[in-house]
Amino acid sequence: MQKINDILAVFAKANSNYHSASFYRFSKLSENPNEDIEAAFRTNPDVKPHDRVDTTLLQNWRDELFTKYPDNERSWLHAEIDGYPSKGKAGKDYIIDLIVETLGSLPTDVYYVEVDPYGYYACSDEEYIFKTNEGLYLYSMQTHD
Repeated sequence: MQKINDILAVFAKANSNYHSASFYRFSKLSENPNEDIEAAFRTNPDVKPHDRVDTTLLQNWRDELFTKYPDNERSWLHAEIDGYPSKGKAGKDYIIDLIVETLGSLPTDVYYVEVDPYGYYACSDEEYIFKTNEGLYLYSMQTHD
């Protein structure tokens, strides 16, 4: 898990500037793969009790990941970046491969998570839960000003 988080930290830094900071992470939410997806997500300290949380099962997760924002806002995900260890792949494909490598297998399900905090949650966010036979994992990209 350390490898993917080290690389996500580099990507987050590349997507930050003097007006905002980005925080990207991949973490285990639950050892129980059958835990309720929303309940597991609510263990995330960024989520407040009053926040509305909606989860959507992705039908074709490889294509549906990282699509919330236009390409110009997450352009580093859609192009190879000089100096990044992406092995000739676009950032999106490289991150997907790192997720699968970290999980040790393909996920059984992937959920998109949308948070409505009725106020501030993040300037931008894109979060997913990966379900495997070993548990639930959170992939989170947030930008804050």
